[in-house]
Amino acid sequence: MSPHTLWNVTLSPSAVQSRLSRYVRGIGTLYDVNVKRRGYSRRAIELEIIGSNGTKTLTGGKIRSALRLKEQLFVTNKRYSGSTVASYTFTGRGWGHGVGMCQYGAYGMAKMGLKYDEILKHYYSGIELSKAY
Repeated sequence: MSPHTLWNVTLSPSAVQSRLSRYVRGIGTLYDVNVKRRGYSRRAIELEIIGSNGTKTLTGGKIRSALRLKEQLFVTNKRYSGSTVASYTFTGRGWGHGVGMCQYGAYGMAKMGLKYDEILKHYYSGIELSKAY
């Protein structure tokens, strides 16, 4: 139901280099970008940046910010021209930090008649709700 469930962003190597250079100094000419490590939720937590000045890394939430992606849950597809990368397509899912509730999902559940406590317990299993006042 959400328009943000699946998304694609296609960038040229120069656009990727421009975005990354704000967060990683001294890349030189960009040769390649790879997800080096993923966390428990399969989100990228370490990005390997290979440039003419060597290999650099970018970690954590800086990956999403630097590449200006909606989410860190993505895969990278590369299109080649000969032996060089001609474009990067980042295909992802979601729009957030991956630690909470989907607003569209909660809205849909509410429209189906579920109460707030049922919705919260769906997203946060094992919780107990109580009044704080």
